[in-house]
Parts: sequence; structure tokens; C-alpha cells
Amino acid sequence: NVTLIDTSKKSIIYGDYIEYKEKKSEAIVTKNALYARIFDLDTLFVSADTLYHIDIDSIHNILNAYHHVMVYKKNLQAICDSSSMTSKDSLLQLFYNPVLWSNLSQATAKKINIVVGKKSVKSFKLEGKSFLIQQVDSTNLNLFNQLLGKIIEGEIQNDTIRHINVSGNAEILYYIKNKNKMVGLDKTNCSKIDITFKSADIERVSLYPNTKGLIDPYKNVDIENARLKGFNWLYAKRPLSRFSLNKKVNKIN
Repeated sequence: NVTLIDTSKKSIIYGDYIEYKEKKSEAIVTKNALYARIFDLDTLFVSADTLYHIDIDSIHNILNAYHHVMVYKKNLQAICDSSSMTSKDSLLQLFYNPVLWSNLSQATAKKINIVVGKKSVKSFKLEGKSFLIQQVDSTNLNLFNQLLGKIIEGEIQNDTIRHINVSGNAEILYYIKNKNKMVGLDKTNCSKIDITFKSADIERVSLYPNTKGLIDPYKNVDIENARLKGFNWLYAKRPLSRFSLNKKVNKIN
């Protein structure tokens, strides 16, 4: 039940073993290791087998997490084997089988970079075997919009994806709506895809070079098999609350 508090940066580290070196201002934490960073309206939690924390200067710091990493924030959840977070550029990097969730979306890639603002996630970048899945709505859990590519970059506003750019062997499979009615399913391969969203729905899709996709009428769609190669919905692994991380979160009010 060891606690290390940094009042200037509004962060707390918990663990059953903490080794702290005051001269370098660095700490190694194991055994139920948990990091909590307090933001304006929320708290970011990171748990792992081992945490390493070091102050770069009087303002900024680095947090590295090793093995069985879990991240929880109200608008962001993730798992991976290792991660690194720097306060200077608000960048959270996820390595080795990372999975990221935000709202109705799931992202996987070889590496995931996330820019975390004080109030919400600002943007993300998926690098290598990038796959983005988005549930079309919460009423039909089997409908998924899907994107594949080498690199996928996204902009987020008010906890909702607003813009996505896919480059390199891009593939898209998405459900077309006319107002709130499902019209069909579009599947297209191309070099680059640019997507804008209105609320949580796809508003416009631009394909480069200009490519016409195959659209199946919704009544003919085999929903259970409407999947791109490599599809893997990992919702069962998603941390649903801060209490999913480890017992130390019970200490935090």
C-alpha cells in the first residue's frame, strides 16, 4: 500500500513496491502498479506489471508501462503489452498488440499513437496492419463499419470521430444510410480513403484514385459474414470501468 504523490502534476502512483530515486526524480513501481493522472473533468488510469516514472523537468514527465497494460479514461480505453506517455506533447503510445476503444469504435495496429487533451482524446494514428471497426449503432450489435490500411489517422471532437484518413492498400466496408434507414453495404479497395462524419454517422467518403465500389442492397446483405479479412471484435477485453484495472483503484475517491 505504497503511494507516491506529485501534487504539481496532479498525479498519483500506487503499488505494493516502489523504489524512488529523489536525485533523478524517478520511480519504479511493481505489484499492483497503478498510475492516476487527474485532468480537468476526468482521471486517466494506467495499470501494468511494472511502471517507470521520471520527471524530464519541473513541468513534464514520462510514464512507461510494461506488460499487461490497461488504460482507462471515460472516453478512452486501451490494452497492450507496453506503453509510453509523455506529458510534454500529451502523447500516449501503445506497443505490441495494442487495442484502443473510444465510444463505439475499436482500433488495432502494430503501433497506436494517441494525443490526449486535458478534457478528451484529440486524435489518433494507427501504424502497420491498421484496422478500425465502428459499430453502426447500439441497437444492432452485428452491424460494423470497417476500415483497413497501412496507416489510419483520425481526428476526434467531443468524444466522437469527425475525420479519418486511410493510406496504403486501403479497404472500406460501410453501411449506407438514407436518413435513418439502411440502404445498402458498400465495399471498396483503393489507395487512399478520406472520410468525414456527422455526429457518429459517415457523411462523406472520398476515394483516391476515383473508384466505384460494389454496393449490395441492404435486404441482400449477409450481416453475420459482412467482415473484412482480419476482423476481430475484442469488446470482451475492453476495460469497462476503472475498477477493471486492479484493486488499487478502490483507494481512489
